[in-house]
Amino acid sequence: MMLKIGVVCEGQTDFVAMKTFIENEFSESERKVELSIIQPAMDNTLPSGWAQVLYWLENNDYEYRSSIYGKNGALFAVEDEESKFDALIFQIDSDILDEDSFQNFLKKRGLGSDPAKTNIERGSAIAHILLSIAGHQSEQQAISKSEVVVPIVESSEAWLIAAENVTPNAEHLIGQPLIKAFGDLVARMSGKAPKPSYSKINKKVSTRKKLCASLVKVSGPAGRCHHYDDAIRKIRML
Repeated sequence: MMLKIGVVCEGQTDFVAMKTFIENEFSESERKVELSIIQPAMDNTLPSGWAQVLYWLENNDYEYRSSIYGKNGALFAVEDEESKFDALIFQIDSDILDEDSFQNFLKKRGLGSDPAKTNIERGSAIAHILLSIAGHQSEQQAISKSEVVVPIVESSEAWLIAAENVTPNAEHLIGQPLIKAFGDLVARMSGKAPKPSYSKINKKVSTRKKLCASLVKVSGPAGRCHHYDDAIRKIRML
């Protein structure tokens, strides 16, 4: 049996990590999982970023997205049900919580968030925002409607760091420590010596695919990334 899930996420590299690790997590299960991207487009024909995820949810309420993307929700009999999804995933990273633009977005919608410091608090804050804008009162309600919110703390690079299992506490890395840990990971897996520091995270999709493909052959983030484990738990509930 195959559970087909459509994904609305921040960026292409986020989707690569989610597809690689989540599909592998269910590869030995009786019910397999297949992830397909809805937003953004892998060919960059659609804009990416946290704002696009939240605008997408605002512009596509539950009834509409269920009819367009959900199986058994066809508006017309001629629609191809096999091209639709059994469930939807909505994802953004917690690294945006402290950005002024994000806080302004929330204030305009009456969704001010309390200061979040720990990885658990930061993930919970993102989950609450996604649920609110998606029109759900709780995660249980969302799951009952075949929708899952997936906050990633602090960014999907943490999933790769956790999978490599060299740098501990991947979800606790914020800012420069996260950039350094991921840069070192890329260097190690490329057979190069790590640099003293890195100015930014390598966001090349081709590089991310290679990294994920290599890591998943050996291990995944399970047991070393709280919000990854939580995402798997929620998907199993669908």
